[in-house]
Amino acid sequence: MSKKVDGYYFDGKKSWILYKDEDDNITMEREEKMDNETSFKTYLGGAGTIILLVILLFLVACTPSPKKLEFGKQCTPQGHWSYVWIKPSIGETDVNKENCNAKKR
Repeated sequence: MSKKVDGYYFDGKKSWILYKDEDDNITMEREEKMDNETSFKTYLGGAGTIILLVILLFLVACTPSPKKLEFGKQCTPQGHWSYVWIKPSIGETDVNKENCNAKKR
């Protein structure tokens, strides 16, 4: 009796391979090499997330034109608005709260 791989299933802890035989019966077999206990994420745990964030902070800090992130509703003179703005940290832009008030009048 031959069987083909029909899919994969992960229950949060273990990986399973789904096989379909000639009679369209589906069976599950545990996939030993892909268990959660040996996965890369489990191996690093929370330290992997911290390492990734530190690397990203170094990359952002080393950009040639640093940016700043501002929150709060602000508008352009043309009336475009947003609650989140990424602005250059050096120099001024024409995006501010007063532009929103000017459009209401």
